[in-house]
Amino acid sequence: MKIALVGCGSIGMRHHKILSKIIDDPIFTMCDIRDGYVNVDDVKDEEFDIVCVCTHSSNHIEVASKFKNSKSFFIEKPLDANIEIIEKNLNFFRTKKTMVACNLFFSKHMNEIKKHLPNVLFATIKYHSFLPKWRDNYYDLYSCFKSLGGGILFDDIHEVQYPIQILGHPNKITLLKRRLAEYTHDTEDYCVIILHYDDKIINIEMSYLCNDKQRTCDMTLRNGSRIIIDFQGNEELPNMSTVSDLDKAYEKQWKYFLNTSKPLNNYNDAYKLLKALHDAEIEEVTNK
Repeated sequence: MKIALVGCGSIGMRHHKILSKIIDDPIFTMCDIRDGYVNVDDVKDEEFDIVCVCTHSSNHIEVASKFKNSKSFFIEKPLDANIEIIEKNLNFFRTKKTMVACNLFFSKHMNEIKKHLPNVLFATIKYHSFLPKWRDNYYDLYSCFKSLGGGILFDDIHEVQYPIQILGHPNKITLLKRRLAEYTHDTEDYCVIILHYDDKIINIEMSYLCNDKQRTCDMTLRNGSRIIIDFQGNEELPNMSTVSDLDKAYEKQWKYFLNTSKPLNNYNDAYKLLKALHDAEIEEVTNK
């Protein structure tokens, strides 16, 4: 199987490790703008079985759409930071097997959420992390730059994707984004999203601001009972990791993609989510 892996940072190399494990004798073409890697423009006309795009969020589609002759695409989340370029390429990707990464959806902790979320009156989904602990040079990460598609909303769009994957699109989305601290150059570090359904409300809160990391789904059911799912699984996870079965979730995601012809969170699904968030935006990022 011929695989073009574009973007060989930490996430790209995680995908490389998993694919090397689950595919017999994969043939990788490793593309990056850094020295020692292949230039995308030198191989874009080849026919690859899979193109895996792990570049900055600002150029996912610009890169992927160059591979006109390739069969299928796995694109890291979010689909892209630019709605216009996503819309421009809708017709091309409708003819290709395409999936946008949603590894959280394949975590074992998601089983209880899938079971109970349709029956809630309301739920509160939280993801909190502390950006300065991500790595020593955190201020140089794409997360800190609006021009590169950074910001907590796109970084952790998993928390918005999975309730919509389970429940369908809401009647209305309310969105608040703010830059409350100075850990980023110009991107939002705090975000609240409210999904309004006929019979339930889903509240989502995310930030780069909490040293006490958290990834939970707190559900209140119609009978008054409460179920809290902690993705850390009551384990002491290293650094800012918040999913106890992260590697297994990534592996399950890839096995699913390789064995399905119509993947979930496809190009159109991911576009509809980003378009809904784009249209729901009610406050611009406040720069300090």
